[in-house]
Amino acid sequence: MIRKRNEEMTNQPAQGPDLIDAKTSRTVAEAIGERLRIDARPEQSKLPFQLQLLLDRLRMLDIAPQDIGREGTSRIVPDCRMSGSR
Repeated sequence: MIRKRNEEMTNQPAQGPDLIDAKTSRTVAEAIGERLRIDARPEQSKLPFQLQLLLDRLRMLDIAPQDIGREGTSRIVPDCRMSGSR
């Protein structure tokens, strides 16, 4: 039964009892990443006040005057308050 399941996989089959194929590994990593995006939102994990001030200042310095008010203008600091959907 295990041999048949391995033959049905599109990627390299696992070579040991603790190994998984690349497709399964990628799926697990994506699921973990999605869960982290949900559970570790910036508003839930506050930065120290001084660090938040420095990041805010860096964002202000990074935005060119002609770009003020436009979304996605930062070139240095990514917006850590972005939603999970892109």
